[in-house]
Amino acid sequence: MIRAIVLGLAVAVTLAGCGDDGPAATAEQNDAIARLIDAELSDSEHRCVLEGLIQTGIAPSAILTDEITADEDTELIGVTVGCIDDLTRIPAFVEAFVTAAAAEGTDMTQPEAICALEHLEADDPAAAVAECLGGEPTAPDDEDDEFSYGDDEVFDLLWDSCASGNNLVCDELAATAPVDSGYEAFGRTCAQRLPEGAISCFDELG
Repeated sequence: MIRAIVLGLAVAVTLAGCGDDGPAATAEQNDAIARLIDAELSDSEHRCVLEGLIQTGIAPSAILTDEITADEDTELIGVTVGCIDDLTRIPAFVEAFVTAAAAEGTDMTQPEAICALEHLEADDPAAAVAECLGGEPTAPDDEDDEFSYGDDEVFDLLWDSCASGNNLVCDELAATAPVDSGYEAFGRTCAQRLPEGAISCFDELG
């Protein structure tokens, strides 16, 4: 689910590619960009965000006064995510990540969300995210239990993301879940889209 949130927000807006040249930003546009992204930007990042902001048609003044709709907020997150590699630098994205995780039953503080975002590419993302949340994935006490969806919140997050079509996460779930668990089987079958035994969900399905 974590990666599903990331991808879901990232593709909320489809942006045209950012070119080398572009319009000069007004002072108000610069202030709006600074409000959207809590960090210094490179020239290319700034240009990309500016072009995206212009494409949305959202007035910079509305951003500065918080007079934007929920749809516009999602659109702006899409703009910033499309231009900035480090998602933790985007306050609205971190807030949306916390909100989306809560909707899936996982409560996170902003520092925990930032930690989770920073560890999405870890060798063992489930363990890394669990550590961010102050715990570790653990199997049920009953060894006969299948250890499947609903038994562990971290693996549930990966399951949700795999089920949403993120095949990289399916591969991660298959690699990191306990052997012979329901989690592993779900990952190995690419969310039941392929017979178990596929070498890689990402290679097979993209």
